[in-house]
Amino acid sequence: MYDSGRSLHGTPGEREPNSALMFLATGAELILKQLLVDKDWKLVCKRTTVSEEQYQSGDFESINAEETITALRKHQIFNVPDSLKDALKMLRAMRNKFMHFAIVPTKEALVSVAVVVIDGIILFQQEFHDGYLDDELRELVLEIDEYRACRENQIQPALKEACKQQTILRCNYCLNVAAVLKSEGEWSCLFCQADLTMRNGCRSER
Repeated sequence: MYDSGRSLHGTPGEREPNSALMFLATGAELILKQLLVDKDWKLVCKRTTVSEEQYQSGDFESINAEETITALRKHQIFNVPDSLKDALKMLRAMRNKFMHFAIVPTKEALVSVAVVVIDGIILFQQEFHDGYLDDELRELVLEIDEYRACRENQIQPALKEACKQQTILRCNYCLNVAAVLKSEGEWSCLFCQADLTMRNGCRSER
């Protein structure tokens, strides 16, 4: 996931969208599969006849991202949001075109999908791994101009609705006036999705 962000960072001439595509598609899939492995390694195998020795040696065919999501839902491990499922499906289509026909997606198309995928993984890390990796990943992607622009456009409806109902504060993490009250004493940032409740990460705007 970090390598994907680094490949999208920098000036257009320095970026490597093909590397970002492969890193993002592979990283997101592996992160989700780990939940299945933690429950039972057989869940990530395409065939039920795979032995533990074959699994440990990597001599088996693994399920794809869509099958991973189905298994996570079926076994009630993680109800993968439809937004993340759809984004991963689009990402897989981009990856297949690149692998089979050397068609590299446009920077704009890749970033629009990357925003959804990375957001989903950040929230996933918060839920299952106590925020492990989410801060560093968030810091990296917030430096990508296209990511920030896409995020600003994405949160406008929610931000306007929040303005009508509650106080909006400045997030001390990303410095955007986008921190909203989720419930009593619990704040989160619409822009960077940081959970600000425990970090005292917002301040009032006067």
